Amino acid sequence: MKRFAPALFAILIFLGTYAFFIFSKPTGSPVTEPPVATAEEPKKVDFGKNMPEEFLDTLPLEESREVKQSYGLYYPRERQSTYVFASKKSVADNAKLYADFLRKERFVIMNREATTDRSFFYAVGQSTEINVTVSKDVSNPDQSEVSISVLQK
Repeated sequence: MKRFAPALFAILIFLGTYAFFIFSKPTGSPVTEPPVATAEEPKKVDFGKNMPEEFLDTLPLEESREVKQSYGLYYPRERQSTYVFASKKSVADNAKLYADFLRKERFVIMNREATTDRSFFYAVGQSTEINVTVSKDVSNPDQSEVSISVLQK
């Protein structure tokens, strides 16, 4: 038995070491999922029939307009104001009016689209972005609906 004791001891050490490596958890750092970026919810302020507080003073607006929406979204570093109203002007007339306004105010029109039923402008200024969408009023084809969103950074 004394002759087998060292061999038996060596076998037990080998099996113990083998079992340790097979059944033990890896010692490296665990794999974790990257954190998901979450945007803060903006604070929404409804202005009813009034113009949004930080809206551009120079925007050409009709005197007798029916306001459909007026609100502001306040993010930590940006403010977006939106004003939607019914216009007595056609899509083409409003498209010309707002394209001329954007050029006069030195905005760069980055994107535009125009059809007989809708016109769209996306323009960028120094710290302001403007999106103007003019859509045909389906109940009265000679009139339109104007949606203006101003993003101030």
